[in-house]
Amino acid sequence: MRKLVAVVIVAACGSSKPSAPSIECEIQDGPSLVCQVRHPDTDHKYNVCWTYSATCKNGATFVSQDTCAKVIAPMVTEAKFSEPKYMKISGPCDVKVSTALTNVTATQVPYE
Repeated sequence: MRKLVAVVIVAACGSSKPSAPSIECEIQDGPSLVCQVRHPDTDHKYNVCWTYSATCKNGATFVSQDTCAKVIAPMVTEAKFSEPKYMKISGPCDVKVSTALTNVTATQVPYE
């Protein structure tokens, strides 16, 4: 599968502090989904979850659901997902025509 890249900045989650995580994902050979996740709130730790999908010109689709990463701001967390339970792939992709990042949540979690 060719590499597909999506960069998405998600809208604020309804807080007075900056709380919009940014997520950048790339589909790599394997296939696997590798995402860089950042949260601008430097005072807290977050569990950030999302659904990533890509559609190709030939109609093939890639969907990665219920993917999550723990983020300690302002650091960038890299998350890699390669287990089949995270991905639904309909076939090989010729040319990516669209990507989407949906169902994004950012939940504050206590430091361990």
